Amino acid sequence: MCRPPGKKPKSQQTPTYAVTLEQKARRKIDRELGQCGWLVQDYRSMDLSAGPGVAVRELPLTTGLADYLLYVDRRVLGVIEAKPEGHSGATSELASPERIPYE
Repeated sequence: MCRPPGKKPKSQQTPTYAVTLEQKARRKIDRELGQCGWLVQDYRSMDLSAGPGVAVRELPLTTGLADYLLYVDRRVLGVIEAKPEGHSGATSELASPERIPYE
């Protein structure tokens, strides 16, 4: 079996599929939110006045990062947890704003 010098055999490589699947899920969520009229923004450059519906990626909360926090007219509507397709825990649930632990 021939392989480039310094390249490990597949059996010895560290799997990176989990990160790739999560990134794929986030791209799909970004696209679908945009198709539904949401403005998708990164936390560090968020502007809640940009439109009536803003989805903010990776917003820090007291319990960790929220994958997406949804704002309507600058008020929190809910949160989305990104999971790869086929993940056994993939469910849709909106948390009430009082249950979202802000930093």
